[in-house]
Amino acid sequence: MIELDGGSQAYSRLATAGPASIYAISSIDEGSWREPCTRANRSLIAIGLGAIALALLGEQRVAGQDSGGADRAAVHVRWSRLPRLAT
Repeated sequence: MIELDGGSQAYSRLATAGPASIYAISSIDEGSWREPCTRANRSLIAIGLGAIALALLGEQRVAGQDSGGADRAAVHVRWSRLPRLAT
């Protein structure tokens, strides 16, 4: 492992030909955040699509209600006096 430009790099020697060598270099820091960010983005997309689907479903239900529905859903409150407690 080596430090280049402020980031951790892993390297491996691929081939050697006389005095020359070929190395493969890969960022360790980049790989550590890529997978969690990909999973988080997928989760956020799924949440967003679910929210849109629920909003569209709710809109269809509201649009499908007839105007008489409000009368049937009215709540009637009955007020009455409670009897006085004996002291």
